[in-house]
Amino acid sequence: MDYDVTVIGAGAIGCALAREVSQRYPSLKIAVIDGAGAPAAHQSGRNSGVAHSGFNPAPGTLKARLCVEGNRLIRDYCREKRVAFQDVGTVVAALTVVEEERLHGLLQRGRANGVPGVELRTLAQARELEPNLADGIRLVLHSPSGAIFDSRAYVMAMAEDAKAAGVTFRFNTRVVGADRLSAGWRLILDDGTLLDTTRVVNAAGVHVDEVARLFSWQGPYRIVPFRGRYWNVKGKDDIIRSMVYPTPDPHFPFLGVHVTRRIHGGVMLGPNAMLAFGREAYSFWKVQPKDVLGMVRARNFWQMMRRPDIIRLAAVEIERSLSPRKFAAEAARLVKGIGPEDVAPGPPAGIRAQLVDEHGELCEDFLLQVEGDVCHILNAVSPGLTSSMAFGRYLTEHLKERNFLSA
Repeated sequence: MDYDVTVIGAGAIGCALAREVSQRYPSLKIAVIDGAGAPAAHQSGRNSGVAHSGFNPAPGTLKARLCVEGNRLIRDYCREKRVAFQDVGTVVAALTVVEEERLHGLLQRGRANGVPGVELRTLAQARELEPNLADGIRLVLHSPSGAIFDSRAYVMAMAEDAKAAGVTFRFNTRVVGADRLSAGWRLILDDGTLLDTTRVVNAAGVHVDEVARLFSWQGPYRIVPFRGRYWNVKGKDDIIRSMVYPTPDPHFPFLGVHVTRRIHGGVMLGPNAMLAFGREAYSFWKVQPKDVLGMVRARNFWQMMRRPDIIRLAAVEIERSLSPRKFAAEAARLVKGIGPEDVAPGPPAGIRAQLVDEHGELCEDFLLQVEGDVCHILNAVSPGLTSSMAFGRYLTEHLKERNFLSA
């Protein structure tokens, strides 16, 4: 065999897993394969650069457990590796009576999940933290463990650790086929290379379901890509000190357009969550016909689009994607002093690899499936970045229990 374990995908999860396994099992030959030219080329490098506290996930879920643990691990790791990291805290604002009730629910979730220091504040109390909070805010949840950091540098550091432990990285390479061997798999790469491996971990992010089907996976899920656009706030770097979120809608796993301080300076707005016309359709006008055709052929997609709330969301998000005025208006409900004239194109858009089940429901929790000698990490969306080191540890233990990592 060329390798004992091959990880497909060099994002935060793939690199965290490769790092963890290589350090705990130095005798294993491990490879990481990615279609891009470097780690963190997609979700892990195109995001808000936020270490979430963990008050959003439902108690008892894998997300809740790994986000809180991951927040602690990522903080220590970034400081050890001198990756830019700053504790700024998270502010969530309620604008209506209904949202006030939701904030009380988030407070209970945060406490149940073990989030340190989470509390509710009046607007006057919250302005001690964020003086420019908007006048219409009724109640605020504050979580001091929220932080901002350089997500790309963080993933690169984990990849370097993995390399130092003997992991081989193969970039600009895609797995396009897989043939079953008597023990393991023969992977067919897009350059014609054949690579034999005993076990496979599929951490391919937005392509995870496509890759899974190469290994005869028949699960009832499909990735539907959602594009998140960002805008910058011009010339007002001190308008906030941390990050200010709207109260999330419990019907969707998206957190809404928020105002975030950036780790290397400046303030940005976003992301929104618009249905994308391709798995790597980072521009509004980009259409990837193969992906669109696959999406509209899937029952999951049409079941999702039958939901009136999804239709309303789609209409709103298209408008947001095209209109800086709309983004500014959303931000002004949270923070005073942001107008349309203050908004400029921001960081590169990202794609959220959202898993949808056969009933059209957007999957909330992290989801992984182990089938013999193949493991598929099917749903690792936000807070997947925050959770990545904890996810790597959890998955390593999980695979150990299933004798997946024996030499």
